[in-house]
Amino acid sequence: DGGIGEVTATVQVANIPPTIFLDSVSNEAGNTVGAGEDVGYTLVGLQIRSDVSFVDEGPDDTHTLFFDWGDGTIDTFLDLTPNLSSPFEDTHVFNVSSDFPFTVSVFDDDSGSALVSRTLMVVYMREALEILSASLENLVAALEADLDVGARKLAGVHASKGSDKAVKYVSKALTDLQGKGRGDGRSSAIAKAKKGEEPKKKQKYFHSSLGKIIHAMEYFEKAGPFLPGPYLSEVDVFRSELVLIAKAAAVEVYTLALSFQGEAGTSKKYLEGLVKFASSLDLGDNFRGNSVEDDRSAVKSYQDAIKALYLSRKFFHNEN
Repeated sequence: DGGIGEVTATVQVANIPPTIFLDSVSNEAGNTVGAGEDVGYTLVGLQIRSDVSFVDEGPDDTHTLFFDWGDGTIDTFLDLTPNLSSPFEDTHVFNVSSDFPFTVSVFDDDSGSALVSRTLMVVYMREALEILSASLENLVAALEADLDVGARKLAGVHASKGSDKAVKYVSKALTDLQGKGRGDGRSSAIAKAKKGEEPKKKQKYFHSSLGKIIHAMEYFEKAGPFLPGPYLSEVDVFRSELVLIAKAAAVEVYTLALSFQGEAGTSKKYLEGLVKFASSLDLGDNFRGNSVEDDRSAVKSYQDAIKALYLSRKFFHNEN
């Protein structure tokens, strides 16, 4: 009839939850951590870092972000910037070895949520050396296959000296780490680390284990000029992980020292040892990652840190 009517209605807009992405989980060397990543483990006593980002189509939403590290630690962050993305980072140090369920979740102020998760394998020094050695063993086998080492031996044909040296030096590094039989060699880094699991022997054998690690790194350095390109980055990861393993060993000795601090009292020798430890540890951190030579110097600094605590060894049982 040409009239004008009016209708009142309520429109309810559904909330769209945020979307979250686990950009990376990495260790102090910058290697990514997790199944299928650069390394499958992280070390007790060393820092691990997680980077996440999220987006939300709600223009006025605010968000709360939870990093649950799986060991009872939950870090909370508030995102006071409406709509748009992060990224956010959080760091953590695990104090015991285990497999931890790591979860990052985000909640908006309309009860929308999203989460990402990853299992983190946290290990001590010896376990890390065993894992790393097994991976290095696979690398040696792949390197031999690529260079046709077995076929050439059967045929009595020699390849270039460079190819032979690449396999030779990496194999020698592997022997330094695990011996000739997966840690059975009594002088290998793994065997010495295993002996160091007894508290009273920790300083002595961890110090010796780091000596073998330094030796292995020297072989990596010798192998470098002869390695085919695809293997160089893998060896760089091995080398950087050996540096972190050395630091983890020093931190483990330091943790033991602190647990005996009451027995040692505050003697001048003890305090001097702690100061020298901290100085050597800082020096190692400054060296680390700058070059092949600096990485080796970093391990030597961590070894010196252990020695500094040994010189103030009143905190070790029955070693006064």
